[in-house]
Amino acid sequence: MTSWGDTVIESFDELATGLQRLSNHFHKYQTIVEKHGPALRQRLEECGMTGKVHLWRKSHNYQRQMAAVAEVSRSPEEKKRFIGTYFALQMLHVHFLSIETLRRETKRNPHRLIVYRQILTRLRFQLRTLISTYIGALIQCTIGYERMNGIAICNVGMIMDQDDLDVGVFVSPGVDKVYWNTVIAQMATEFLKYSAKMHFYLAELVSKKTFLTTVADFQNYLKHYTGDYVLVSELLVTEYLTGDMKPVRRLEEVIIEKFYYDKQYRRLHEVYLRSLMGEVQRQIQRKIDPTWASPKTDALRLIHNSMNLLKTIFGIHEHGSRDTLDILVTRDPTSQQLYSDLQDALSFCEMFLYVYQITISVNDRFDPRDPVSLDNLDTVAEIMGFPPLGPLRPAIRLLTHYYEQLNTLSALGAQVMEKVDDHLKRITVFNDLFAGRKPSEFDVNWTDSLIRNLFFAFKQFRGARYWDDILHQMSEDDGRCLNQLVRSIEELPHHHRLHLFRKLIEIVAFDMDSMILLAELFQRYIHFPTSLDYSEELTGWLMEILTTDTAKLTEFLHLIHSHPSNLTHFLNTLTPPRLVALEKAISELPFEDEPQDEQLKTQFKLLSRLLAISSNNYRRFFSRVIQQRPELVTHIDDMPYLNRVGDLLWAELSDGVDPADLKARLTTYYQFGFCRCGLEAFSRPGNLRAFYKKYHAFFRRYFRWLYRAAQWSVEMQRKFEFEFRSQDEDDQPLAIFCTGGYAREEAFENDIDLIIVCGDAEPAFLQYGSMIVNEINRELSRQGVSPHHRFAELFNSFVIPLDRMEDRLREPRPTDFIEWAQLMGARQLVGSQSYDRALTGMLERHVFERPGRFIQDLLSEINDRRDAFRRTKTRSVNVKENPGGLRDIQTILLACQAAVGYREPDIWKTLTTLKEKLPLLTAEFSILERAYLFFRTFKDIYYLSLSAEDDMIRDRLIHVSQRMGIEPDDLADANGTSPRLVNSYRGHRYRARQAIDIIAGLLLKQIDSGDILSG
Repeated sequence: MTSWGDTVIESFDELATGLQRLSNHFHKYQTIVEKHGPALRQRLEECGMTGKVHLWRKSHNYQRQMAAVAEVSRSPEEKKRFIGTYFALQMLHVHFLSIETLRRETKRNPHRLIVYRQILTRLRFQLRTLISTYIGALIQCTIGYERMNGIAICNVGMIMDQDDLDVGVFVSPGVDKVYWNTVIAQMATEFLKYSAKMHFYLAELVSKKTFLTTVADFQNYLKHYTGDYVLVSELLVTEYLTGDMKPVRRLEEVIIEKFYYDKQYRRLHEVYLRSLMGEVQRQIQRKIDPTWASPKTDALRLIHNSMNLLKTIFGIHEHGSRDTLDILVTRDPTSQQLYSDLQDALSFCEMFLYVYQITISVNDRFDPRDPVSLDNLDTVAEIMGFPPLGPLRPAIRLLTHYYEQLNTLSALGAQVMEKVDDHLKRITVFNDLFAGRKPSEFDVNWTDSLIRNLFFAFKQFRGARYWDDILHQMSEDDGRCLNQLVRSIEELPHHHRLHLFRKLIEIVAFDMDSMILLAELFQRYIHFPTSLDYSEELTGWLMEILTTDTAKLTEFLHLIHSHPSNLTHFLNTLTPPRLVALEKAISELPFEDEPQDEQLKTQFKLLSRLLAISSNNYRRFFSRVIQQRPELVTHIDDMPYLNRVGDLLWAELSDGVDPADLKARLTTYYQFGFCRCGLEAFSRPGNLRAFYKKYHAFFRRYFRWLYRAAQWSVEMQRKFEFEFRSQDEDDQPLAIFCTGGYAREEAFENDIDLIIVCGDAEPAFLQYGSMIVNEINRELSRQGVSPHHRFAELFNSFVIPLDRMEDRLREPRPTDFIEWAQLMGARQLVGSQSYDRALTGMLERHVFERPGRFIQDLLSEINDRRDAFRRTKTRSVNVKENPGGLRDIQTILLACQAAVGYREPDIWKTLTTLKEKLPLLTAEFSILERAYLFFRTFKDIYYLSLSAEDDMIRDRLIHVSQRMGIEPDDLADANGTSPRLVNSYRGHRYRARQAIDIIAGLLLKQIDSGDILSG
């Protein structure tokens, strides 16, 4: 069959064939035409009007042709029947022509969105004209030639929505309400017979038992419900259809225009913004339902609400969102891309809804996983220009584009919110109140008390739901406004303070995000002696809500994805018992979507436990990082994903545009990587060796880029005639080695020992190298890693020429074993490998050839620590310095390495090699290996759980015990310590000390026998 736009349909059979492509809803029109069409056609022929009324093509003058249809009718009932039949037939023409045009044009034009916009713009105009003409004709059927003085009928919704028509009937004072109420009721009944239901939402709200509304009705309603953004939004899109324009103009002047900022009615404008922004914020944060899709709910409401916000700010009085967007491009040219993207989203989503309602169902909600729904969507997709593509069926292509649009819309909505938020911050009345001014446009008897004035203002904003800008204002200037507010509360009588404070937070903390943000602000900024009272009152109120209201608890749980930073900051303020109470309440929370909701519970459990048993230092670090990288919380249970984010951050380092930008990127990379590694250590304890490899792969990447940033910063100063930044990090004339924990590839060390060597002794080059080291030191310190330079203290220079180092170390000194030990345990991070070979050569010449003195010095160091320990009255738990601890293990292994002439900083590799080279000591090395694993695990977890101090407080070891997997019954004794953990520590220390004594005895025996030469 050819397009309706190209030919004339000449029979009902041809009409019925075409209608098979439309939804069942439009078969209603077919039934009307089949039932009454022949009589209408016959009557037109009898009256000689066939040429004036086109039944089988779309009309270009609805008013003239509908008047002709009414003229041939012989009774009021026949008139209604005939114009209803004509209306139904023209509705079919309009929609069928639009669908066929869409199908044809999307095949010709690859730019679908342009086609969508052109068709929808034309369609909206045609529908408005056809519907307004039909409504006017229906009214005339009842009132005859009487004029509609003082009464106007308007569209206040989406005129292309096929399931109903939102109508507002506005009347002037003095209109006979009883008479006109009957007329409107009859008109609505007839409209339902031949089209769809009329919905009188405005009248249902503001008037009683009537379809008619007056300016006085709206004034009275808004006195009590100023924050009803739904009603105001419908008023803002009021579009005249038929009747007298005077009531519409009066409504605009007295009611509608007062919500526009350019009309200088700040109170109504601000309360509308705050009310609607709460809804827009909810829509942006709304989780996409995987079981149901709805273009209207998921997308169009967000777009229309966003346009209503912007039109009141920029003074745009157009009705439709598309017209508003066209004007916004000229009113706000700096945001053209935003409006262009919103226009595209509107075109796609509106066309999706339209085609679905025309061809499938007026109910726009469907299950995208259902096979029947997918079959239906294939039809919709092909009409919209998404034919099959390879293995992809049309429905999948359409749904993919749809969900991409939803994802884009969330970001666009956030941009709109940010724009409106900036506007609110400039114009809000709360600026005046905090500045001590008393706004005259508010009908309020202001006082000299800030807290009382705030309550008066909040009464003016009854129903408003958005206060984020006020909360952010309270956090600025170190909480200046917040402290000003508390001072005002403190001026009240004591017995009124907490009561008024509770009322205040119930107003401001409307949604869950506002609640936790307010709690966090009070924890951070209030410095009054009584501040704990307010913080405790607020936290207690929140805990009461969360543990008794499942809806609020559910909203709280979903903050993991919508507001991870605020959630983490709030959880950081809670005591462990409260975290446990929240975790228990959430574990018992019933959900419908089990897999996804159980994942949320798992994520919250991980986050709350991480914060409950982490050190203050780690928690502060974690809270700081998630402000930039919320993935740490949103994917806290997905380490592969977090690893990929870390790799992405590393790859983006090469995009640094200057040294400052590169350093900022490095800070993000380091902090994210540090927290990610801490999370992995927390969630996957066990394979310490593999974990250390991952940690140092990350740290090595960081340090090499840090060197590059420092070098770039120095060379940009143009102080030297040479530059080396074009050379690779492994081909630099400067070599940087680390010793100690970072060289052994141990994690979470809070200091790093650095040795910097070079082959060029020229003063300019040494200065160049020292400037680079200064830059590195500064950045490491900012990340909480203290750089140490023992060799710099010895040589009075950060950068040491190799020949100078060897000359100095060649001469024996009483404590030179310390420098040789550092060189033996050094790991190269930057520079040519020739420097590493040179260091090994120095060790071979001065240590490995005659290692006896070096070994004896190391063994004496072990004995000296034991003597100091015996003299100590308080025996703290110190897995690093106590006899048999980490320091002794590292020292005895260095002695063994010297004995066999082997240099390797990695403990695991050292133990493996020593077992091969000293097989008689294999059992002892195995004991040290187990002790090392236990001590390092103990130390790392203590660092992450409590602090980086070496001395461990016994009555704070419970968290460490939990994370090391010790059974609950063994966790604590009467003194609050962890006996099993302490006993395990003592056992490993005792066995390690015994193994060290055996190894030391054998080494001394070999020195005495001459098997090991002494210098």
